[in-house]
Parts: sequence; C-alpha cells; structure tokens
Amino acid sequence: MSKKANGFSGLMESFFQRFVPDVVQGGKGRFGYDASNPIPVAGIQGEYLYLSRLKTEAGERLSYRHNGSCYAANSVNELDRFTMTRADGTVVCELYMDKFHVGNSQKVPQGLLLD
Repeated sequence: MSKKANGFSGLMESFFQRFVPDVVQGGKGRFGYDASNPIPVAGIQGEYLYLSRLKTEAGERLSYRHNGSCYAANSVNELDRFTMTRADGTVVCELYMDKFHVGNSQKVPQGLLLD
C-alpha cells in the first residue's frame, strides 16, 4: 500500500475516533440496558460485530438472539433488543441497540467487556 493510501486510512480512522459517539445524545438510564440509552452502532452488521465481541467480566463468551424491535420516548429511531445468554442457555441480560450511527460505540454496558 502506498504512503498516500496509508495517510488517508489513518486520517479516516482519526476522523471516526473523533466523531463516532460512544453514547446516544440525550440517552438516559443504564447504558445498553435501558431502551432510553441504547448502544450506538453502524447498521445491522455493526450490531452483530459489537455483540460478537461481548463477554462477561469473568471472560465467558456470550451468545445473542434478536428479540424484537421497539422505540424509546426520547428517540425517533427504531431500536433492536437482543437477549444475551451463556453457553448453558442462562440469560445474562437484554441489550438495546440503535443501528443508525456511523460507527460502533467502544463503551460497554456495566458488568460486560469487549474483546
């Protein structure tokens, strides 16, 4: 790859790190756990990428299942609700995601980690 291409790539990465919000503006409540404070991601692919990186604080991998869509009073965007489970099927939590953003949040709901 040329130096010019590397420079552009680095510029774009810097742009996204600077302008991709980790939280939804006006979000209220527990990040990710409350529909009023969903996790901002870039499209359906962004949802799957973010969710596939989540694990418990003990390092346990989680599975996810789309559990419908909803709206929050403080947002015009349709939100997606996901149920997170352990390998044995035990439900860990439900998370709300807003897929209408330009990048994926790097913030993590309390009690979880991003790989």
